Amino acid sequence: MAATNLAPAGQEALIPVEELTGPEPVVHCADALNHLRTLPDASVDAIVTDPPYELGFLGKAWDASGIAYSVELWAECLRVLKPGGHLAAFGATRTYHRMAVAVEDAGFEIRDSLHWLYGTGFPKGQDVGKLIDRRRDDNPARRRFTAEFAALRDSVGWTNPQIDALFGFNGMAQHWTTQTKSAAVPTVEQWEQLKAEMGFEAPILVEGLVHELNGRKNAPGEAWEDREIIGKGHRARGGSGVFPQLQSDTRST
Repeated sequence: MAATNLAPAGQEALIPVEELTGPEPVVHCADALNHLRTLPDASVDAIVTDPPYELGFLGKAWDASGIAYSVELWAECLRVLKPGGHLAAFGATRTYHRMAVAVEDAGFEIRDSLHWLYGTGFPKGQDVGKLIDRRRDDNPARRRFTAEFAALRDSVGWTNPQIDALFGFNGMAQHWTTQTKSAAVPTVEQWEQLKAEMGFEAPILVEGLVHELNGRKNAPGEAWEDREIIGKGHRARGGSGVFPQLQSDTRST
């Protein structure tokens, strides 16, 4: 029987290779739902999965497909699991509840939830005054755009689900038409596609908002520009010291 030593380079395996038993691991690259349908009933000991979190990460369609909420998918998982087998599925803090409902609706019994709590980044001292000046509040401008776009959408008889389907999104159109703090503006490329597909002519005001808001993404607020520059600094990209140096301004406090 062939076996694989999974120990890191330079370290001994916890289990000697010659003592490993069982079939050689096989990775199947396929659509999860389609591949599950090819498996016989009660043929899988356990399922550990990390499906998309359905957050629409960076506007990516793969993270807004709705697959994590698919009762059909979880029903297939239940079918192939052996009696007493367990399913462990990762979920995001904001959307795991919807996944859990789909899992339960598929016939699973929810036994418990495990929480993985961890910190990211390294805390650093901050000048609160600088943070305030760097902050930019574009919410009023974004809400002006979303109000105008919602009216344009209604004028041509489109709906948010149709707009989402155009890009393969799951709920992004709601952000483009809402008056809440989650209001957002499409990219210039998305905007051009919206105009072409929906067949409307945008007023100059709306065109200006799209280009203005996209042009100043991640830009500091106006108050930051009013601070006196008292020096120049350099920092290494990546922190290793071997990458090109990036120049930054040191602003007065």
